[in-house]
Amino acid sequence: MSLPRSTKELAQDASNYDYSSHTPFQMWVITSSRMLHHAHSYAVQKYYEEAYKLYVRFLNLMLTHLYSHPEIGIYKNAFSVDKTSKDGKVYGDYLRLKAKIPEIMKECENFKAIINEKHEAYLKHLSERELEAKRAAQQQQEQRQRQWDLQSSSTKPQSVSPSFKSPSDNDQKLLKSLRELGFNDKNSFNNATANIQTLPTYPVIPSYTEHRPDERFMYDLPTAKPSAPELPPKEKLDEPKTIDFTSQDELQHKTTNFTEGGSPMRTIFLPSSLQSTFLKLAKKNTSRKLETCGMLCGKLSRNAYFVTHLIIPDQDCTPNTCTTKNEDKVFGVVDSLGIFVLGWIHTHPTQSCFMSSVDLHTHHSYQVMLNEAIAIVCAPKFDQMGIYRLTDPPGIPTIANCNKKGFHPHDEKNIYVQCGHSSQTKGHVIIRDGLPFDVQDLR
Repeated sequence: MSLPRSTKELAQDASNYDYSSHTPFQMWVITSSRMLHHAHSYAVQKYYEEAYKLYVRFLNLMLTHLYSHPEIGIYKNAFSVDKTSKDGKVYGDYLRLKAKIPEIMKECENFKAIINEKHEAYLKHLSERELEAKRAAQQQQEQRQRQWDLQSSSTKPQSVSPSFKSPSDNDQKLLKSLRELGFNDKNSFNNATANIQTLPTYPVIPSYTEHRPDERFMYDLPTAKPSAPELPPKEKLDEPKTIDFTSQDELQHKTTNFTEGGSPMRTIFLPSSLQSTFLKLAKKNTSRKLETCGMLCGKLSRNAYFVTHLIIPDQDCTPNTCTTKNEDKVFGVVDSLGIFVLGWIHTHPTQSCFMSSVDLHTHHSYQVMLNEAIAIVCAPKFDQMGIYRLTDPPGIPTIANCNKKGFHPHDEKNIYVQCGHSSQTKGHVIIRDGLPFDVQDLR
């Protein structure tokens, strides 16, 4: 279990997104609405840290930026003239989001208390675990010391006594004994007595490594078993206690992928059969050379996202674009199912797989809402599929600060990358066989 982030850290993370007044007011309103729905889904499933972060980001966007957006006057005037006009509806959506600010602020205070309590509880557990580990280590050291003391006392040489002064006191007796053992020449005697003089006058603590006798003695001396008493049996040491705060049900998928700026990205598991299912649903439009789009939704489980739903919204389709309609209907389904919007999927009926400038601007709103959000492009004519995300940086800030509309080039390179996991790349999207998913066709 990793250290839960504090509300201060979450708030800093929430404020770390690329806002630009060049992005159309309407797009920011759509992004704010999606953000709110996404945060609500997190809250329902009790992912309070994620919900808090998105709520704070929503408040930051509404209170710091949107009220002063250069286009807001246009939409406000349209609303005052005709609330049912296209621009009037956009401003009406903005007012509805603005009215929710007091409620969201209250929710943030509630989540703040929960998150702080969890953070403090973890720090307390960590402190207790460290204290317990120190106690266990101290007990183990004391047991080891007792064992060493026992071994030392049982192996103390009996021939060494406090009255022993030096080998010279008994040279004659030693010489006689050594000669009987085969030391007949003077040099052997000198070498032997030199080694005897280096003997310590205190017992040696045995080590756990194998003891090798001095080879100079082993050359001439016959081998003999030591006369010291056998060592006592080893005292069994207790294993140091460990505290496991993570149960089997709380095992988490490891985060192994990061953005170019170092932000972590959770893994997304994608059903392998989703592409073929989507292409069947898009077949009618494809035959007419019209694009089709869908929304990828799913659940967060053990620190990984699983795509569990493919939602086909109402949409206006052209050979090069597809625009969703009636998004409230989509988010009604999302809320009722308790799922998250993880990205989108669309076809290129006559072209290969790539992200057009329009696609990049569309995807920006998804990735501001969710760092891991993906865009899947299917090119049935070439039997291709690409899974993409904006780089961060330079992709996200580049698109955020681009005020061009329609199809247009971008000077910045490497705006988007493939993010499907394979042997060549380390993307955060893993395609798996056998993963179930449902289809909701709202057209």
